[in-house]
Amino acid sequence: MHPSQIKAALEMRGVSLSDVAQHCGKISRNAVSLVVLGRSRSRRVESMIAALLEQPLQELWPKWYDAEGRRISRRRRSIDQVVRQFARAQAMLRKAA
Repeated sequence: MHPSQIKAALEMRGVSLSDVAQHCGKISRNAVSLVVLGRSRSRRVESMIAALLEQPLQELWPKWYDAEGRRISRRRRSIDQVVRQFARAQAMLRKAA
């Protein structure tokens, strides 16, 4: 889901990023904003937003969660990116041949 869609969905439910920060405890509004924008990760903030929107984590952040809702580590995501790049390079070589 695009960050603006997440923010709009929260606003439609009458919840601001400051409200999310307060519900999460000692977290700033800026930290919540960074999570929504995809620039930072926080399991607590991600889970709170998912609960407030009644949406699974993988729908809100598909790059961060697999189909079963398990968190994808940065290392696993990096390996997946390398595999995709390798597959694209192989496809290009096949086309060129």
